[in-house]
Amino acid sequence: MTPPHGPNSIRFGQPCVTCSLFAVTAAYGHTWTTSNEFDETITAHVPQKTTVWLEDAPEMIRYTGNFTLTVGNTTIHLTGVYFDSPDKDGNGNWTLMSQSVNGGPVHATPVQ
Repeated sequence: MTPPHGPNSIRFGQPCVTCSLFAVTAAYGHTWTTSNEFDETITAHVPQKTTVWLEDAPEMIRYTGNFTLTVGNTTIHLTGVYFDSPDKDGNGNWTLMSQSVNGGPVHATPVQ
Protein backbone atom coordinates (compact mmCIF):
# COMPACT_ATOMS: atom_id res chain seq x y z
CA MET A 1 0.00 0.00 0.00
CA THR A 2 1.38 3.38 -0.97
CA PRO A 3 0.30 6.67 0.62
CA PRO A 4 -2.42 8.84 -0.95
CA HIS A 5 -1.45 11.29 -3.69
CA GLY A 6 -3.12 14.62 -2.93
CA PRO A 7 -6.36 15.43 -1.14
CA ASN A 8 -9.28 13.04 -1.51
CA SER A 9 -7.33 10.35 -3.31
CA ILE A 10 -6.23 6.80 -2.77
CA ARG A 11 -3.62 4.68 -4.46
CA PHE A 12 -2.63 1.08 -4.13
CA GLY A 13 -0.32 -1.13 -6.11
CA GLN A 14 1.17 -4.58 -6.42
CA PRO A 15 4.51 -5.51 -7.99
CA CYS A 16 4.17 -7.94 -10.92
CA VAL A 17 6.61 -10.15 -12.81
CA THR A 18 6.36 -8.53 -16.27
CA CYS A 19 6.22 -4.92 -15.12
CA SER A 20 7.74 -2.85 -12.36
CA LEU A 21 4.42 -1.98 -10.65
CA PHE A 22 0.71 -2.44 -11.29
CA ALA A 23 -1.16 0.48 -9.71
CA VAL A 24 -4.69 1.84 -9.50
CA THR A 25 -5.27 5.45 -8.49
CA ALA A 26 -8.63 7.06 -7.67
CA ALA A 27 -9.45 10.65 -6.82
CA TYR A 28 -12.72 12.39 -6.04
CA GLY A 29 -13.93 15.83 -5.21
CA HIS A 30 -17.08 17.93 -4.96
CA THR A 31 -17.83 21.58 -4.44
CA TRP A 32 -21.34 22.94 -4.06
CA THR A 33 -21.71 26.31 -2.43
CA THR A 34 -24.80 28.45 -2.07
CA SER A 35 -25.09 31.48 0.17
CA ASN A 36 -28.13 33.57 1.05
CA GLU A 37 -28.47 36.43 3.51
CA PHE A 38 -31.62 37.79 5.08
CA ASP A 39 -32.77 39.82 8.04
CA GLU A 40 -35.93 39.80 10.11
CA THR A 41 -37.06 42.07 12.91
CA ILE A 42 -39.35 40.74 15.61
CA THR A 43 -40.57 42.55 18.71
CA ALA A 44 -41.47 40.34 21.65
CA HIS A 45 -42.35 40.83 25.31
CA VAL A 46 -39.94 38.78 27.43
CA PRO A 47 -40.96 38.32 31.07
CA GLN A 48 -38.27 38.27 33.75
CA LYS A 49 -36.49 34.94 34.26
CA THR A 50 -37.52 33.68 30.84
CA THR A 51 -35.34 32.35 28.06
CA VAL A 52 -36.54 32.99 24.50
CA TRP A 53 -35.32 31.85 21.11
CA LEU A 54 -36.57 31.80 17.53
CA GLU A 55 -37.03 28.67 15.48
CA ASP A 56 -37.51 28.60 11.74
CA ALA A 57 -39.01 25.87 9.60
CA PRO A 58 -38.13 27.18 6.14
CA GLU A 59 -40.07 26.31 3.05
CA MET A 60 -38.20 23.57 1.24
CA ILE A 61 -37.64 22.63 -2.37
CA ARG A 62 -37.21 18.92 -3.12
CA TYR A 63 -35.00 17.97 -6.03
CA THR A 64 -35.72 14.49 -7.34
CA GLY A 65 -34.48 12.42 -10.20
CA ASN A 66 -32.30 9.68 -11.49
CA PHE A 67 -28.59 10.39 -11.54
CA THR A 68 -25.97 8.84 -13.77
CA LEU A 69 -22.34 8.84 -12.65
CA THR A 70 -19.60 7.99 -15.10
CA VAL A 71 -16.15 7.15 -13.78
CA GLY A 72 -13.71 6.14 -16.49
CA ASN A 73 -15.51 3.44 -18.46
CA THR A 74 -17.88 2.56 -15.58
CA THR A 75 -21.41 3.97 -15.44
CA ILE A 76 -23.47 3.91 -12.26
CA HIS A 77 -27.23 4.63 -12.36
CA LEU A 78 -28.89 5.92 -9.16
CA THR A 79 -32.69 5.91 -9.26
CA GLY A 80 -35.18 7.64 -6.98
CA VAL A 81 -32.63 10.06 -5.55
CA TYR A 82 -33.79 13.23 -3.79
CA PHE A 83 -32.40 16.00 -1.65
CA ASP A 84 -34.07 18.95 0.05
CA SER A 85 -32.89 22.53 0.13
CA PRO A 86 -34.40 25.66 1.73
CA ASP A 87 -36.30 27.86 -0.72
CA LYS A 88 -34.35 31.13 -0.80
CA ASP A 89 -37.50 32.93 -2.01
CA GLY A 90 -39.70 31.44 0.73
CA ASN A 91 -40.93 33.30 3.80
CA GLY A 92 -40.03 30.76 6.44
CA ASN A 93 -42.20 29.82 9.36
CA TRP A 94 -40.91 31.59 12.46
CA THR A 95 -41.93 30.53 15.96
CA LEU A 96 -40.99 32.36 19.18
CA MET A 97 -40.11 29.76 21.79
CA SER A 98 -39.95 30.55 25.52
CA GLN A 99 -39.28 28.76 28.78
CA SER A 100 -38.74 29.77 32.38
CA VAL A 101 -35.09 29.75 33.41
CA ASN A 102 -36.24 27.41 36.22
CA GLY A 103 -37.46 24.82 33.71
CA GLY A 104 -41.04 23.90 33.05
CA PRO A 105 -42.95 23.69 29.78
CA VAL A 106 -41.72 25.23 26.55
CA HIS A 107 -44.21 27.62 24.97
CA ALA A 108 -44.46 28.19 21.21
CA THR A 109 -45.93 31.38 19.71
CA PRO A 110 -46.14 31.58 15.88
CA VAL A 111 -44.72 34.86 14.57
CA GLN A 112 -46.91 36.70 12.06
